[in-house]
Amino acid sequence: MKTCQNNGGAEMKAKKSRVILSGVSLLLVLCLLAGGTMAWFTDTEKVATNFSAGILDVSVKPGEEGQTALDFENLRPMLYENFYKELDKNEWNNDVTQGGTTGLKDSHYEPVPAYFKPVDITNEGTLPTKVKLSLEAGNGCADGEPILTDDNITITQDGSKQDCANRLAPVLKVFVYKLVGEDWTLVEGVNLNTAYDEDAANPDGVASENTAEEANSTYMTAMIPANGTERYVIAGYLPETVGNAYQGQHYHGNLVLNAYQMDDTAAGNPDEGGSGTEDPDDPDRFEDNVTIEWRENTADGTLVQSRKVTVKSDTTIAAADYDAPQGYVYSPAAAEQSSAVTVDDETGKATPATVVFTVVPVGSGEEPTDPNPDFAGGDGSEEDPFLIMNAEQFNKIRNYSDKHFILGADIALGEYVPTPSLSGSLNGEYQGVKYTVSYTISGGDNLGLFVSNAGTLKNLTITDDSAINTTGNNCGTIAAINSGTIENCVSHATINGGLEASPENEGKNSNFGGIVSQNTAGAVIRNTTFQGKINPNLSDVDLTMAMYPFIAMYQNNAGLAVSNSGTIENCTVAAPADDANVRGAEYNAGLVVQNMGTITGTKTTGTVLSVLTPTNDPDNLEFSHSSLTVCSNEGTYIPA
Repeated sequence: MKTCQNNGGAEMKAKKSRVILSGVSLLLVLCLLAGGTMAWFTDTEKVATNFSAGILDVSVKPGEEGQTALDFENLRPMLYENFYKELDKNEWNNDVTQGGTTGLKDSHYEPVPAYFKPVDITNEGTLPTKVKLSLEAGNGCADGEPILTDDNITITQDGSKQDCANRLAPVLKVFVYKLVGEDWTLVEGVNLNTAYDEDAANPDGVASENTAEEANSTYMTAMIPANGTERYVIAGYLPETVGNAYQGQHYHGNLVLNAYQMDDTAAGNPDEGGSGTEDPDDPDRFEDNVTIEWRENTADGTLVQSRKVTVKSDTTIAAADYDAPQGYVYSPAAAEQSSAVTVDDETGKATPATVVFTVVPVGSGEEPTDPNPDFAGGDGSEEDPFLIMNAEQFNKIRNYSDKHFILGADIALGEYVPTPSLSGSLNGEYQGVKYTVSYTISGGDNLGLFVSNAGTLKNLTITDDSAINTTGNNCGTIAAINSGTIENCVSHATINGGLEASPENEGKNSNFGGIVSQNTAGAVIRNTTFQGKINPNLSDVDLTMAMYPFIAMYQNNAGLAVSNSGTIENCTVAAPADDANVRGAEYNAGLVVQNMGTITGTKTTGTVLSVLTPTNDPDNLEFSHSSLTVCSNEGTYIPA
């Protein structure tokens, strides 16, 4: 433990101040969760989950009974928001049954995960103190009890007993939480693990707040009065980007406590830069020499949050490098707030010692709007949707699927991978002008501009040079599955089944819908037109072969939707000038193959279907299951 000295020369050493840590060992183990659906590791084989690790004992009061180990076990990569949900502030064990939506139970884990551990720090001396927490790598595993040396501080571990390197170190974060009101709150910007390597933890460079590298590897506690105790929480966290290579790896470290005496004046207090008598060779002279304050509305406003940072040389402290306090945003914008700081190399004193950033509450109406670099404008809200001007921006929809978007230009997507889902909205009309989208999509099942739409798609036009080339089933030119609203849209696109009719392809290239394959219960398609083509290149030989039961291909094709359990109103299927809309074997429909919902005000115009005429051959192939409107109606169908 570090020795500090006041102006009077009184020493405060580890044995005298008796700052103790009630948790005495630190164990970090990473295991693959066999059968745990929330695990971000992947594997195709069963992996044993029994991994061992060493023990770290940092007790400065040997012989104390009833102390418990800080054992962090069964860590798994996960989003921070899910990680925090598993913090049980009452029992300090991870309540995985409450941590997400997967329905996991303790019985699904062996051993049960342990991410969070409480630590009580007691000052049994006669002077108030602050305690700095830091972490340093240990020497490896030990089979027996830790060995406490004569100074009652240092712990030794016999690394020769087993091979137990700190291979987890580059990807592990060790967080500190403090009690704010009734909630345990993360100490922002602190990761005690100095060996953390962003490139190792996030090799693909995925943009994520959860993989951002924290600036500080130490944490200074609040003042602990004489005979006082403060509780903190230590946590072991793996970002969601950590890969398979770290399964079963360990980290063994020494949790270090440095106690600093506090007086009524700033003299001798390392937090304030000291009295000018500091040792210039002591790196701790810089420790926490700048205070950052976040204040509401103005620099003199109500203090919202503060934190200490260490600045070792002249620099600029910028708001853009720090998250605003929870529930607040920067105003002015973060990019506009910064302060130049100079540092005295001999004393470590920083000028100014306090940097103030101004913030406003979220929802106050005073928040500045920082443009999102992924789009040409807007903030993604319904009132100010993200503006899309090119294919690159359109492809970013998949990263903001619950936001709102608007087209400001015709978008040529080229070779396009369908966006998996949309729960926000996409409007193709901007300032009175409607814009188009074109694409070429190649793949198997469930293809469309969107695989699934649970939001609102309006005023979109899909051009006649757009095509879906598929070897699978269940495709629609706008969405494979619609559970939201499609309104005032037009599609001229083509769906091509790309397989030859043969027994090897039995049951494939079926269920193609001009707009969607499925319109589910509660979904709406309104004022929408299909003027494209389905399977235009199929020959009569292909269709005849497809009729045989052991082939059964090119079935269930429709101008609007293969199946409808929702509402279709005021829509049209209009044949293109050079061909029919739908070409297929059995169960082809101008509008819908199977209706279990409601269809009103909807019609076909022109030659919509292209099917074979029934023949009198010995096999008596039957092609009569097709309809210009609806093949099977179990709901409500009122023709236009």
